[in-house]
Amino acid sequence: MTKDIKHYKHTLMTGIRRQRETIYISWKYPHGDWIKLNCDRAYKDSMNIAGCGGLFRDSDGRWLKAYTLRIGDCDALHAEMWGMYTGMKMARRQGYTHLIVESDFKLLIDMVTGRCKLNGNSPILVKRIQDLSNLQWHVIFQYT
Repeated sequence: MTKDIKHYKHTLMTGIRRQRETIYISWKYPHGDWIKLNCDRAYKDSMNIAGCGGLFRDSDGRWLKAYTLRIGDCDALHAEMWGMYTGMKMARRQGYTHLIVESDFKLLIDMVTGRCKLNGNSPILVKRIQDLSNLQWHVIFQYT
């Protein structure tokens, strides 16, 4: 089941003409006892500063918990890694046993699920995320 969370309009500048574009953003409820973690990063290239955050929702779409973390100097991929790792650690401490981890960073999802081969040199945060996912709980990674 999909629920439209937001109907967002913005204006694109294309030369002199203005163009309107509508973007529909949706979110799918997790089923049963599953909890969904949506994690994301923020990165400002001009200032070379990054942060991350995430939120947890239950099968009714209710907000359960959220977090933010200022990282400092790192790239967008590492900021997303920190967001995922931080959220998963928090979920584990909360005692969640069924977790869906959603990210809009496809490369990271492919890295943690093993769909992207890295010649044996996985970043330490990817290894930590994988180690967390292999503990005694159910974890699913999804690209959004």
